[in-house]
Amino acid sequence: VSLLAFFAVFQQRYINKISPGHLQQYSSLKKQLESFQTKKEFRIDFDTIGKDFYIQFTDHLKEIGLKPNSIGSYIKKLKRLMNEAVEDKLTKNQEHCKRDFKIISENVDTVYLNENEIKALYEMPLDLPAHRNIRDIFVINCYTGLRHSDWSKVSNEHIHEGNLYVRTQKTDEPVILPIKPLVWEIIKRYGTLQVPHIRQTNGVLKLIGQKAHDDKISKGDLKKWLVIRTHTARRSFATNAYLSGIPMRDIMQITGHHTTESFLRYIRVTKLETAMKLKEHPFFS
Repeated sequence: VSLLAFFAVFQQRYINKISPGHLQQYSSLKKQLESFQTKKEFRIDFDTIGKDFYIQFTDHLKEIGLKPNSIGSYIKKLKRLMNEAVEDKLTKNQEHCKRDFKIISENVDTVYLNENEIKALYEMPLDLPAHRNIRDIFVINCYTGLRHSDWSKVSNEHIHEGNLYVRTQKTDEPVILPIKPLVWEIIKRYGTLQVPHIRQTNGVLKLIGQKAHDDKISKGDLKKWLVIRTHTARRSFATNAYLSGIPMRDIMQITGHHTTESFLRYIRVTKLETAMKLKEHPFFS
């Protein structure tokens, strides 16, 4: 079995243990390796995965415009694939375990919307019904914390006695959370939510954000409106819930974070916001 052929073996092995979206990322990695093999005339197989490969492959991915976190994601998956092959005794090559074969990453300065900004966005006039639809779905998920892959599950059939019951697609874990009155208001207006593909959704959110920026619908940093995307809703939920005093562990039950360290890296809380939050604590009164 060659390395490229091993992708099919790996995906079939974990077809019921890894989400379809995550497995699809291995197909994307395989395509990148095949493209690299053709363009750079670098033979891809178990025995060629080493330092030279790493340098040339990561340079190739940079050349085609991939960002550090995307490149790091591919390297991480390749390392897992190689570890699996070593365990299967398909290769003895463990060059991928060396320190130089590192997973590239960068700290992305992402944004969140506070409660006033979410309200301003919800009340902002939009001419096109399709834009209003995506804006309203985005607002819903500022209060549910779901990933885009689960946005369509916010419907009457998933709500019982004021709680939303969802089994998330990425982690296949059940999530239960109370529904805010505003979320009810939007669901009742639309009935069944038609959620477009993530690319289309992000494209519309980019236009909506540009309008919010130009109309100056909120105070503070207007530049944040230029970078809102689907994931901004989830980050806004987690950050606002934390700042409102909801226990961290309760929020993590919804967001799916397993450690407080990963959760605190995920939310966007400034030192001033932390100080204001602590000011309400009895210890400082």
